[in-house]
Amino acid sequence: MFAVAKSLTGEELVKTLVENGSSALLASAAGGVWKAEGERAAKAVRSMPFGAPEVLTDLQWELRLPLTGSKQELVAGLDLELSKQNPCGKPTVETVNVEFDRASLIDFFGKIEKIQSQLDSLV
Repeated sequence: MFAVAKSLTGEELVKTLVENGSSALLASAAGGVWKAEGERAAKAVRSMPFGAPEVLTDLQWELRLPLTGSKQELVAGLDLELSKQNPCGKPTVETVNVEFDRASLIDFFGKIEKIQSQLDSLV
């Protein structure tokens, strides 16, 4: 991605890699591959929506309270769906499932409240 963004040649890539701590042998190999296939790789990279943000598209939550036992047994479950737009126009959807015990749930909502207050202060 860096080589595409900076339009580096194979030699420039070798120099940059060595300057940033890579071994000369590894940098030379990468530069050789970039020299041979860099143009094709750059076309592939440029055709992708690099850095497209993931967007929260759905949120479902459930709070399960035990009928007996200690307060520490409180469990909450969150199912989140994140979508990322693809070049073909159809989004890729990723589902994330999270469960919290009582302490984690309180900490999570405290962080959400802090984020909300920071967003509110920006408006």
